[in-house]
Amino acid sequence: MCRILSDRGERVAPYKAQNMSNNAGVGLTTSGLGELGRAQILQAQAARVAPHVDMNPVLLKPASDRRSQVVVLGDARGDQEASAYFRDTSALRDVAYAAYDRLAARFHRIVLEGAGSCAEVNLRDRDFVNFEAAHHANARVVLVADIDRGGVYAQVVGTLACLDDRDRARIVGVIVNNFRGDAALFDDGRAWLVNRTGLPVLGVLPHLRGIGLESEDSLPSDVPLDPTWDPARVRVGVLRLPRIANFTDALTLSRFPDQIQPAFLTNPALGLGCDLLVVPGTKNTRADLAWLHASGWADVIRERVRLGKAVIGVCGGYQMLGRAVSNPEGVEDSPGTTAGIGVLDATTVFERGKRVTLARGLLHLGSGDEPVAGYEIHVGRTPSSHRSATSLGASLTADGTAHPDGAYVSDRLWGTYLHGVLDEPRTLCAVLQPLRPDVDLSGVASAPSSAQARDTALDRLAAHVLAHVDLDVAVD
Repeated sequence: MCRILSDRGERVAPYKAQNMSNNAGVGLTTSGLGELGRAQILQAQAARVAPHVDMNPVLLKPASDRRSQVVVLGDARGDQEASAYFRDTSALRDVAYAAYDRLAARFHRIVLEGAGSCAEVNLRDRDFVNFEAAHHANARVVLVADIDRGGVYAQVVGTLACLDDRDRARIVGVIVNNFRGDAALFDDGRAWLVNRTGLPVLGVLPHLRGIGLESEDSLPSDVPLDPTWDPARVRVGVLRLPRIANFTDALTLSRFPDQIQPAFLTNPALGLGCDLLVVPGTKNTRADLAWLHASGWADVIRERVRLGKAVIGVCGGYQMLGRAVSNPEGVEDSPGTTAGIGVLDATTVFERGKRVTLARGLLHLGSGDEPVAGYEIHVGRTPSSHRSATSLGASLTADGTAHPDGAYVSDRLWGTYLHGVLDEPRTLCAVLQPLRPDVDLSGVASAPSSAQARDTALDRLAAHVLAHVDLDVAVD
């Protein structure tokens, strides 16, 4: 929707009052930089505008099944149990709607996204993300049903049955999403929905394969879990940590299925079979570190290092590769220290205050320096005896040089705080080619940038929607 409206020449912005995801990125605030969901960052790119925390004023980052860090207007405000959070959301609602009002003053169109189900009657009186946001914005509402999950008639009719008259009156139509097969076979179903609900079916969207856009908060379907390794490709395993965060760091890997086999791994038995093992970010470093020890993954990582097989860590993964992670002040977790995997001579100490910044710099490899760009979101410092893996120019010293980041032992063992370090195809090729010189990665090195690839994917998605959905009812 954001790309379609932008293509029409409208100044448009995305908005989601509250998001729950550990895939966060960095956007503008009124006075600097702050966190927001990566989904809204992608939507901002679709709208061709800079991401701003007003587009996602409340972000919940789950640290356990019942506890989340609450990020408000880009600033982490501490952790809350779910029961305490939903006891009174009025203050957050006011913050969220003030953010919407600021966007509405700057943009001609706002595309609001709901969260969860709009028919959760048990939370309706405290929900400020779905219909209350629509009422505040005086917005038309389109109900989208996912037919691929089954029960599409029950989804639509059951949702409408759970709504009161005021909420239901906002809905102007239904889109049936993710249809597989001959859409003509759904003609009778479409007519049934119209007759039963009195709402127009604005379109039936066929499933679009290889969409090439990152998932919001669930693992991408084009990166398999615990596969059979293919020796003809460069095999890259990404640890599927229990509290994995920013798994979007692995997105570029899936762009090149002929040369690279990416996979998320839970089974330690597969840990020695890949050419590169990536230990990614996490929302709960010490809990996931304890899981690595208990599951046997810590032993696999140490064995990989002993055998000279490649291991890299990003953000929390970098912290876990060190000797210990210490939290003396109880920041984002209980106080204490957890032994690290011990393959890097580095110790992380959590401190109050989170580093949230965009960064650009160099990745230092044995073959030379490669340009990198991305962002940092983390607590803690990790001093190391190793030379730095990256030099990042987000915070420049007085003499204009970039600050050192991460730890580098060799091209087969390093860590960094920079999310997005593998995003660009040329840098990805520089990391992978020495591991598998028998695989031709020249096509990877010369591929379009990640930003260009996302733009192409957004254009493709917009064209797909326009071909199958009548948007005039929704957007005048």
